[in-house]
Amino acid sequence: MKRLHIRALLFAAICCWLPCPAEGAEVEKFQNGDRICFIGDSITAMGLYSSQVLLFYVTRHPEMRLETFNCGIGGDVATGGVARYAWDIAPHKPTVATIMFGMNDVGRTLYAEGQSGPEVDAQRRTAIEKCLAGEDQLATLLSKDGVKPIFLTPSIFDQTGNQKTPNSPGVNDALGACAEGVRKLAEKHHAGLVDFNAPMNEINSEWQKKDPRFTVVGEDRIHPGSVGNLVMAYLFLKAQGMTPAVATMGIDAASGSILEQDNCKISGVSAKNGGVAFDCLEGSLPFPVASAAEPALKLVPFMEDLNREMLRIPGLGEGDYEVLIDGQTVAKTSASALKSGLNLAAVKETPQYKQAQEVQKLIDARNVIQGGLLRGFVLVERRYLMGLKDRTPETDRKVLEQELEKFRNSEGQYNQFHIRYIERYLSQLPEKESLQREVVDLLKKAYAAARPTAHSYLIRPLN
Repeated sequence: MKRLHIRALLFAAICCWLPCPAEGAEVEKFQNGDRICFIGDSITAMGLYSSQVLLFYVTRHPEMRLETFNCGIGGDVATGGVARYAWDIAPHKPTVATIMFGMNDVGRTLYAEGQSGPEVDAQRRTAIEKCLAGEDQLATLLSKDGVKPIFLTPSIFDQTGNQKTPNSPGVNDALGACAEGVRKLAEKHHAGLVDFNAPMNEINSEWQKKDPRFTVVGEDRIHPGSVGNLVMAYLFLKAQGMTPAVATMGIDAASGSILEQDNCKISGVSAKNGGVAFDCLEGSLPFPVASAAEPALKLVPFMEDLNREMLRIPGLGEGDYEVLIDGQTVAKTSASALKSGLNLAAVKETPQYKQAQEVQKLIDARNVIQGGLLRGFVLVERRYLMGLKDRTPETDRKVLEQELEKFRNSEGQYNQFHIRYIERYLSQLPEKESLQREVVDLLKKAYAAARPTAHSYLIRPLN
């Protein structure tokens, strides 16, 4: 009953100030030349789901050119996004921007054990209203600058898992209220909407019925890891209407005729010795799923919906066959499986998958710099230096050294977090411009590495 009471109060909060909305627009696919800012808190600052989205576009559309900018800051709230818009977001000259807040906005301490009563209920409602008002204002700023906003409902707080981290029941209900408000904001602004909240709640609920230890987020109940972020990337790409076809190669082995070639060019087909050989230039690379993220493939139909590189060879005699690409065996399978279709995107031994992994390494390296070092610099600036007058490198250093001393001499759950970021700022800030250039260079290298090349295929009977 208490959970229902909290939910009713919080959902009522979103209706008190939002006007009756107009119908919202679909989430548009990114276009060639788009500059995309991902705005949010630490979940965005980690750069994981946004990097997965970028990796998908680079491998699927290597002819396009996109730029993405991590505009997340750990601990931030929607009004913080508004406050830093002019100096942290607008200078990137984005054409598209995503907005996701809520995890800090709802005030998780308001849901700690012993927190209850009319005054607390009022504070909870106010927190949600403030979050939605901030997102509303941020979308207005973006729209005035000609930027297309995309609202993201907040990822979940795991209040039903059995993690060792202290629980705060009710936080996820508050995030659900934020999500409902975000849906209305998307309609009001005729903006795109990607729903993370409801699907992640559904996944968490269903899998915790099977295993109480399961969580789609992390041990801290807040931050999704590799698995949760691939789920989020999947939801984002599905909302954009991205299709599954990496390529489809279909050849009749009996006649040597081409049956299908989708996003690829097949040539040099020959049927011989009970098998078939051909050359093929595909237009895309398969999406490489990192080992740490592979459990996500059980949670969402990523391969079926977004990652199908199909090899279909009907007309083979009964029995088992091996598939060779450029002279190397990549798979052993049956004639019936080849007739139905073999998804090469799931075969890590193919040269095109290995090529995609090289692209992945470059995108990941880019995120280490952009989502780690550079966003860490912004976090320190935002938290400790923005309000100072007559700033110089010397006064900045003095202020930060004083802050370091405070953190080193006090007890606190997040002291090491602050110490790490301040120390990194002091030691690596002189490298900022070179790091920014490296981010640009790594994306150029990723696009160059994603350029598809032709391969020679041979499907032959196993002896």
